[in-house]
Amino acid sequence: MPLFEESSTLTTIGKNALSTLTGAIIMCVTFGVYIAAAVIALYILSQNGLRKWPVLILSIIQIILILASILQAVDVNAYLLDLLFHVLADSKLDFNQDLEDRMAAFDVQSKIWVGIQGGPGVLSLLLGDTVVLWRAWALWEYHTAVQWMLVILGISNGVIIIGERFSGPSMLAHLDITDPILLLICQNFYFLFSIALNILATVLIAYKTWVHSNARPWHADQHSTQDYSTKLSPSLNVLVFLVESGTAFCIFQAGYCTLGILASSPAFAGVPSLAAVSAIVYDLSVMVVGFYPISVTIVSHLMLYRGASQYPAQGLE
Repeated sequence: MPLFEESSTLTTIGKNALSTLTGAIIMCVTFGVYIAAAVIALYILSQNGLRKWPVLILSIIQIILILASILQAVDVNAYLLDLLFHVLADSKLDFNQDLEDRMAAFDVQSKIWVGIQGGPGVLSLLLGDTVVLWRAWALWEYHTAVQWMLVILGISNGVIIIGERFSGPSMLAHLDITDPILLLICQNFYFLFSIALNILATVLIAYKTWVHSNARPWHADQHSTQDYSTKLSPSLNVLVFLVESGTAFCIFQAGYCTLGILASSPAFAGVPSLAAVSAIVYDLSVMVVGFYPISVTIVSHLMLYRGASQYPAQGLE
């Protein structure tokens, strides 16, 4: 390879390594916070008793999300180390060897990490959606039609996400779609369906919260000048938090999906910074998705504990 071509290639590799390193640093910081929060959430769940099947299911989901985040962290850092050692500072290869040979060695090694890369994200997305649907399903306990609708949509969501992971590219190639907008929609259909599902579940939870708040009067000993949240019962405070956190989760999903569509769009193909940001956000998404059930567990426990201390005679609803 001519010298000027090697210089250009190394510049591209350096930019890729820098964006990967930036993402790895941000992800490791987030990973540390996530693991600490996950340990607290698991401790709270264990204190509530793992023999209760809803608590047991949520604990299992938490553990799987922790394993997925660990796998994602290992994958990103292993890819970065392979890039640095096989291409930029490989002590096993002769530095007089052509850059193409070092790139070929890196491509062989990196296929392992690239193959793993999508797994944790798919698993986290699927489990995050399951938690949101499960909470909506539990609130609509006496509405069989709504519960069955959520079950069917949840199963469909799982099939779509897993199908996209294993056969999405080959299916799109078989369809031979030429319209760029339709192609972008098909490439991100699994994520658009997931967003729609989370919005539906959040709306169902919000409706139940609204019905519950109108059906139950505020405590008589509360003054009208107090903050709105202090007028609500502990269980209603938890419902309000479910709506707020669900809305934030949907906003994050919509922003991530928009960023992914822009990064894969031909119109923005020449913007390397957008692709780098999209890659960093993807690595972070595994941690962020896991934060939702953890935050619900911790905040719900704190709200109910505070409510029990404020209204010991009335107990928790």
